[in-house]
Amino acid sequence: MSLLFALEETREFFMEAFLKALREKPLNKISVKELCQRTGYNRSTFYYYFEDVYDLRKQVETNLIHSIISEISLQPNLTDEKFIKSLITVHKVYGEIIVFLNRDSSFYESYKQALQPHLLAFLKVEKLNTELDLIFDFVMGGIFALLEKYARQDIPLTVEELTLFIQEQINKLSVWHSYSNNENSH
Repeated sequence: MSLLFALEETREFFMEAFLKALREKPLNKISVKELCQRTGYNRSTFYYYFEDVYDLRKQVETNLIHSIISEISLQPNLTDEKFIKSLITVHKVYGEIIVFLNRDSSFYESYKQALQPHLLAFLKVEKLNTELDLIFDFVMGGIFALLEKYARQDIPLTVEELTLFIQEQINKLSVWHSYSNNENSH
């Protein structure tokens, strides 16, 4: 086993222990001591990788967001349907982790910022003006809430049905936005 692999494996053990602890209790109740007991490593090993539990959470978030963005980016020429379907599929895979991270952190904001360039390309818009920024927040908040419910299995729809539902809502919003822009220009 190479040293690099061993170092990464140790870091992963701490991340897994953190996620297990986060399933059981809020972030502010998780201690370095507890994580060390769960992994069998000492405190100095923990501090080699992380400044504190909050840094560990941030690294878990960053890794998860990177994985999600990578999976979405691997799909060239995404259509509206494929983009939404890929978001749903990714949330199905990482759903439980997303639910627990979002409970105690600013995960949603970090995730939204990471997704923004992909969504701009998806919407064929170069940058957000004030109105589009508000619409973006509104749409992302709704999509994120639906995806979180779907990940918890609170929505009895297939991936295809949920994709169609989200597409229909975005289309309704697009029609409304186009209509209001035309009304304002007269």
